[in-house]
Formats: sequence, structure tokens, C-alpha cells
Amino acid sequence: MIEPLFAWITQNTGALTVIFSFIVAIATVVYAVLTRQLVKETRDMRKLQTEPKISVVIQPEENAFSLLDMTIENIGMGPAKDIRLAVNPDIKSITGQERSEMDLIKNGIPYLAPRQKIKFVFANNSCNLSELSTTPYHIVVDYKDCIGTPYHETIVIDLSVYAGMVERDRSPLCIIAKEMEKIHQDLERIGSSYR
Repeated sequence: MIEPLFAWITQNTGALTVIFSFIVAIATVVYAVLTRQLVKETRDMRKLQTEPKISVVIQPEENAFSLLDMTIENIGMGPAKDIRLAVNPDIKSITGQERSEMDLIKNGIPYLAPRQKIKFVFANNSCNLSELSTTPYHIVVDYKDCIGTPYHETIVIDLSVYAGMVERDRSPLCIIAKEMEKIHQDLERIGSSYR
């Protein structure tokens, strides 16, 4: 039974060689395509790991709900350099100063590391929010990555979503701090009574 198989293989050696060569060629092409895709994915991942991403958000202050903070943060995985901001239309701060005159916006931010952020009071819900929330603001952000590739984004901020918010009595952190102060005073009083 084995002898006829060997005889057939010997007679058809040329055809079998062509078939196996064709299978090896197809496998080589498949491996080349897969390797090319792997190289592209590796290149894309390396780019993502060095790419900055600047985020500008407005959110209520933790300890004073009537205050709105602006947070400028690099949420990307790479450092951001030469960050320039422009606000359109210009916004007046609580003190009446135009935001475009703030050093942060006028001079820009030289460097933000990944996850680094800058946070400042942007508006007061009880004072100037009603006048600020009449129109959406466009914040144009230009910055570069560590090799100088430029990025340009426009972030739209609509403050009308914060209009009419009511401030809580006090934040939980303030309540805890006051209660800790009371405990401290009680312990001092108890300690002084045993002296």
C-alpha cells in the first residue's frame, strides 16, 4: 500500500513541487501583508504615544459651585509646546479684564507635559455668567508636539448650560474641615481640663 504511494509521488514529483512552491509563495505574500500591517500599526501607536492633545473645559469649582473654572490640560501622551490660545469673541473676567489680555492667553503657554493642567476661575454664576452665556465662545488652540508638528483645534464652549445653577450650601470638604476643627477644639478643651 505504501509502495504505490511512493511510486505515484516519484512520478508526479514535478507537479507536487509546483503545488508546494505555489502554497509557499501564497504564505509568503500573506506574511508580507501581515508584517506590513503590523509595521503600520506600530508606527501609528508610536505616533499616538508622542502626540499631545490639548483640552479646554469649563466646569463648576469643587468647593464653590457658583464659580466656573477653565481647565487647560494636555490629555495626550506626549508633551505640548508653544501653546497659543485665542478666544472669539473676547471674554471679560470677573474683574472686568479682557481674557485676551491675560498673560496666559497673550503670551501663550511654553510647555505642558502629559496630564499637566492649568486651572483658573473663569466666571461667577452669581455675577457675570448671565452676560457671558448669551453667545457660544470659540477657543482656538494652536500647539506643537516634541518634533515640531503643528496642531490646530477650535473648541466651542457654550456657557448657557450653566446659567441658573444653584450653589450648594457648602462643599463636603468644607463641612469636613469645619467638623475637624470642632473636634480639635474639643480635644484641646479635654486635654486642658486634665492639666
